Amino acid sequence: SIAGTLNHLLQADVLWLERFSANVPELAGVASKLPAVKPKDPKTVAFADLPALRKARDAVDEVIKEAMGLFPEERCGSTLVYRNIKGEEQKKTAWQAVLHFFNHQTHHRGQVAAALDQLGVQNDFSNLIWKF
Repeated sequence: SIAGTLNHLLQADVLWLERFSANVPELAGVASKLPAVKPKDPKTVAFADLPALRKARDAVDEVIKEAMGLFPEERCGSTLVYRNIKGEEQKKTAWQAVLHFFNHQTHHRGQVAAALDQLGVQNDFSNLIWKF
């Protein structure tokens, strides 16, 4: 569902921002600004109503802007160490994790756009460059 996909994306973004803040000292303060979203299952719908989801999404988007502005270029080659949702230790290069973070968003936002297209809801924001 669209709501399920948007919830999954929000939850994944929070999880990755927490991982970044735990591994990159310059980001240590951003995790405290995130909404409390701790799913036991990645398919959990944390926000069933659109206004609550939108409020949380807006808050997370502000944290993403702040975190990426604080992420020092010299840390891009460092190793992030974290546990995945199965509890298994993972080690990933920081720049690859950031690339995955944004690629994951693009993938799921594309899914939502396709679902909206099928429902006949106007949502073509792919041409933002022409609106400026």
